[in-house]
Amino acid sequence: MVVLLIRRCAKNPLLRPLLTLGLCLVLTTAALSSRALAEQRTRGQSGLLLPRFVATSEAKANVRRGPGQEYPLLWQYQGLGIPLEIIAEYGHWRQIRDHEGDEGWMHMRLLRSTHRVMVQSGPHAIALKARPDTGASTRAYVSNGALGKVSQCSQGWCEIAIGDYDGWLPRDKLWGLHASDFTDD
Repeated sequence: MVVLLIRRCAKNPLLRPLLTLGLCLVLTTAALSSRALAEQRTRGQSGLLLPRFVATSEAKANVRRGPGQEYPLLWQYQGLGIPLEIIAEYGHWRQIRDHEGDEGWMHMRLLRSTHRVMVQSGPHAIALKARPDTGASTRAYVSNGALGKVSQCSQGWCEIAIGDYDGWLPRDKLWGLHASDFTDD
């Protein structure tokens, strides 16, 4: 039935522009809806979006089985700026997930909002480029697990500072960004 209606409208020169406009609206709505569904985010008790990325704010940060000091210690992160994903909130406690998928609870004072990421290059180092282009000159080679701070992203690349080096890496090689973070693509 719908196919027949579309065929009739396509044959009528007066209705073709309306058909084209209608199809454009349907496709645009579908594209926007699929992006929204791909990244469904809600607000936690703090009023901030969940899930969201943060980083450790202390050199030693304990992870517990539940949201409180009375819960057993699972492990301890050692290092500043390790990116983590907050997936739930309970009072001053945040349920986190790390780049390996491990989950636990941390007190909010051990976390800070920042655009820290972890390089996920696999077994080989990846080239840190001078510009967001595979043909650009290489500034350094970055190994898997390296930590850096993102300042902007564009066209599938992110500008990142890692130690004394800054440059561009492919966005898909970084863990610690949601699709809606740095959406100037």
